[in-house]
Amino acid sequence: MEYRQMRKNKNRGYQKLRVWNDAIDYYVQTYSVFRGFSYEIKRVASQAIASSDSVHRNTCPVK
Repeated sequence: MEYRQMRKNKNRGYQKLRVWNDAIDYYVQTYSVFRGFSYEIKRVASQAIASSDSVHRNTCPVK
């Protein structure tokens, strides 16, 4: 296996963690709730979606 490919897949075990999968589900649910909001509160909706997206991004272990 090529070195670059090995490094790319080195830490993918976090995707099997329940907390990571729960964070993805949380993002999907948040997006489905806030995507239909009116233009007047679109900024609040986009902030809520962005914050729920950051949950799964921050649960990845860093080595």
